[in-house]
Amino acid sequence: MKHIALVGLLHALGALVLIAPVAQAKPPKNAKDHRMISRYEGSEILAYKQSKYDAYPLLVRKATKSGGIEKNLSSTTSIEGKVTSITYQAPPERTTLEVFRNYEQELKRHGFTDLFRCTNTACGGRGFNHAVAGYTYFGEDYKDQRYLAAKLSRSEGDVYVAVYAAMHKSGAKAENNRVRVQLDIIEAASMDTGMVKLDPKELAGEIAAVGHRAIYSIYFETGSATLKSESDPALTAIAAFAREAPGHAPPTCDVAW
Repeated sequence: MKHIALVGLLHALGALVLIAPVAQAKPPKNAKDHRMISRYEGSEILAYKQSKYDAYPLLVRKATKSGGIEKNLSSTTSIEGKVTSITYQAPPERTTLEVFRNYEQELKRHGFTDLFRCTNTACGGRGFNHAVAGYTYFGEDYKDQRYLAAKLSRSEGDVYVAVYAAMHKSGAKAENNRVRVQLDIIEAASMDTGMVKLDPKELAGEIAAVGHRAIYSIYFETGSATLKSESDPALTAIAAFAREAPGHAPPTCDVAW
């Protein structure tokens, strides 16, 4: 096996730890392997992006529509958290099956469970190729493509991984017949809250002027009417407004979900 990727679970620390990182060949600025999953041995990084908190549309079904991920959102489930996206190019004379199997086996060995997997036309062909990885580094590389979406359940937050491997055929001659891998890791987490404060005086002024105010910082448990603690600042501001406006009709608030 060409060693990859994901290494040892330290249960005491609740983390996956990289044992043997591979040297990078002229990587983009600030690019690096994810701390949980390294590259397929001998690969180089072509592109790298990381967001502290964002929504990621994870493909969990076949995608056939032209136009990229935006046209195939019905085939996704949205995950929110820290998102790391890395595009790799594998060394020459490797097949998509060999590269893909390395990622697949390591994910399985460390407790990830499959959410969705597909190969070639079963993925959705050209539509899937454009949806899962975009056009820049994968072009029309849909004739030899493999995909896996997997999940690791952890007490400190679930981790989702999307691995897409395709044989590159649509680039310059020197770049063709090399496997490219799109590796996306989403560490589910709650966003920082309380960053925007609701001012009771500003609330009173807007209600007096237009008769209503949209409140965007009231949060409920998923599928429940139970309020989250992150809602406390907004509820406190609404209560302060009510106390300072005795005898007035209760304010009309549109709660934005």
